[in-house]
Amino acid sequence: MGRTSRSRHWLVPTLFTIAGVALLLGLGTWQVERLHWKEGLIARLEARLAEPPADLPEGVDPAAIEYRDVRFTGRFISDTAMFVAGRTLDGEGGYHVVTPLQPPAGLPVLVDRGWIPLNAKDPASRPGSRPEGAVTVDGHIRLPAPPNLFTPDNQPDDNLWFSVDLAAMARHAGLAAVRPFYVQAGPGPGPKSLPRGIRLSAELPNNHLQYALTWYALAVALLVTYIVYMRRRRPG
Repeated sequence: MGRTSRSRHWLVPTLFTIAGVALLLGLGTWQVERLHWKEGLIARLEARLAEPPADLPEGVDPAAIEYRDVRFTGRFISDTAMFVAGRTLDGEGGYHVVTPLQPPAGLPVLVDRGWIPLNAKDPASRPGSRPEGAVTVDGHIRLPAPPNLFTPDNQPDDNLWFSVDLAAMARHAGLAAVRPFYVQAGPGPGPKSLPRGIRLSAELPNNHLQYALTWYALAVALLVTYIVYMRRRRPG
């Protein structure tokens, strides 16, 4: 009994420590991978944002032009505007308005025109937000982010969206096809004009190194705690 009890006292903390250290090292390594991804994203943003605005690209790999600054003209198909829920601005909840725009030539492009508050979904509550005729859009090319496990399903029948889905939005708008990217529009003519567009910046938060060091430090601390515990449990 004595030997079995001592073995149990040795086995349980050892298994707990192995599992804990493996988990903490895995989290630290994941943060290092996120650090490299974020550094690459910042470098790509800096390079793309430094380029002068271009026309809407045709027949190129969308991934090769993401974040590219573009300027183009066309006509909004305003009666097919779609609303992406769960978007905030300065802590206030609201929607992003996504509207198809038909340029003079080529496929339509979906334009994320920016944020509106929850009580401004009705166009009548935001006069001047549905321009008629040709308009010029300044913005950046974006690729839809894949929804995660916590993203609700889109509800096209209710015109309620939680993520940008190019194909589904095109069908909802009655369009045969749209370009394989969407455009994030920049700020409007006034600071309070709706929708309120977004100006991309390469100044992104990048705390992944700090997080990685924290996880690695916790792994070391757990290992040291285990060693001290086992030395104190050793007979004599």
